[in-house]
Amino acid sequence: MIANGIVTITKFIGFAFSGSSALLAEAVHSLADTANQSLLFLGIKRSSRVADKKYPFGYGQERYFWNLVSAVTTFFLGCAYTVMHSLEQMESGHTPEISLLAFCIIGFVFLLGMLLSAYTSLAIFDTAAALGIALLMGCLAVFLAATNKKCLLNVADEAIDGQTLALWTKNKHIQDVRHIHSIVMSPSVSIVMAEVE
Repeated sequence: MIANGIVTITKFIGFAFSGSSALLAEAVHSLADTANQSLLFLGIKRSSRVADKKYPFGYGQERYFWNLVSAVTTFFLGCAYTVMHSLEQMESGHTPEISLLAFCIIGFVFLLGMLLSAYTSLAIFDTAAALGIALLMGCLAVFLAATNKKCLLNVADEAIDGQTLALWTKNKHIQDVRHIHSIVMSPSVSIVMAEVE
């Protein structure tokens, strides 16, 4: 978190000097990473609390809640804001200024967008690099949200279901297993309920 925070500040300084949409997208990306890591850390801490009367199965699913909040933050901060700013920059025809600091920060891949934009005086190249970063963050946010939604809605642990059934069918004292239902409570805990004869 600390390292990403320093990288974020550095990229924003680079944007202030260059005015590059691609560099701003990278700065916002790093800011989203820092926020993401902070929320995940909060989720891990809160989900490790011991079960009590109010939450007899523990707080494990709280981790998925904070992961979902992280996905929403990544989407709106990392994707939506960057897309809006990039389109505004393209409308105004703003091209980034060439600066050594910006070149050192942005990295080789996205330098192509800044360099072409500055060389041709066309904002489209810088905007394309920024939009590429934004869309990547948007896809990541959708993937994170979909993954965590399943665990918040009491998804079954299919691996545990299969292992449990295999174990019980080998037991000579068990005649029949009618129903097996499981719920993922946390990355390391699942609850299994079954009708066993």
